[in-house]
Amino acid sequence: MHTRSWNRCLAFDPETGAWCRHRPSDGVFCPSHAWEFRCDEAAKAATRLARAEIVVRDASVTPWQRWWAERQASRARALRRALVAEIDDSDGFDAGIAVTAGNLVRTSDFNR
Repeated sequence: MHTRSWNRCLAFDPETGAWCRHRPSDGVFCPSHAWEFRCDEAAKAATRLARAEIVVRDASVTPWQRWWAERQASRARALRRALVAEIDDSDGFDAGIAVTAGNLVRTSDFNR
């Protein structure tokens, strides 16, 4: 399959209605937009992890629901761990963004 090459970052600013004018250097995003994307995805993964853990701890769920929730929790935990590691390692983020990897939702099972 042919790989497409992008000549600009694919981030779109809904407030101004303009595309980002920087060249992509991290996949399809410029470094600051890649960092924002990873922060957003890590927060979503943390939310999925928390929801799955609620189901796992609920005594009224069926074994099938518990198994599925454990699987979803494992996937969300692995994704979040990878994203947070990339966020911590990245140095091309926008200093104006208040979100940091340490401020993302933490769960008791993060270090598994």
